[in-house]
Amino acid sequence: ANFSCLVSFIFLILILLRVLPGAPVLFKTERGAPAPRGYQISVSPGDTQVEAGSPVVILARFNGRVPPEATLYIGPASEKQPIALAKNLEDPVFGGVIQDVACDMQYHIEYAGKRTRDYEIRTYQHPTMERADANIVYPAYTNLPGRLIKDIRQISVIEGSKVALTFTLNKAVALAQLVGKDQDPLDLTVDGEYANIYTTSITPTENKRYELR
Repeated sequence: ANFSCLVSFIFLILILLRVLPGAPVLFKTERGAPAPRGYQISVSPGDTQVEAGSPVVILARFNGRVPPEATLYIGPASEKQPIALAKNLEDPVFGGVIQDVACDMQYHIEYAGKRTRDYEIRTYQHPTMERADANIVYPAYTNLPGRLIKDIRQISVIEGSKVALTFTLNKAVALAQLVGKDQDPLDLTVDGEYANIYTTSITPTENKRYELR
């Protein structure tokens, strides 16, 4: 009787293995477990922040079923543009490169009639000087009129001249200083109207080289 029960149990297992495609999952070890059913996607880099003008690589990795194609939609929320993602042979990863991310934007990936959530790419810029102008007031004894020189990198002035410097940056900063060798930094003053414009005045008595920090 025990033998008959064992044979019947084995026969039942064989029938289940033939009828139920998913039955092998019940009898495989964790190491030999088959890939999960359905589409399981992970997106890289997800929500991210990059320097304006930098490229961004978008990857969609599938664990389980792999769709025949995947499409990236990227741009402002209401005007996303489609970009077909490329797949490398049997690798379950689709990828693409956005060459120049100039502003904040959103993206999502569509595949097999499905889509991911919206991800955000936020951009930032490092502070840089766009222009420096110098307004020179010469000493009275020279009888020379004042002079405005735009977009300078270096100037030569008569000793005792008063030089008003105006620096235009690409963005407002917490602190801007004019720094010369072997002397204390000179804090710049924020313009009353434009937060990205900074000014200061110097009266050079000898040759000096300054840099903006």
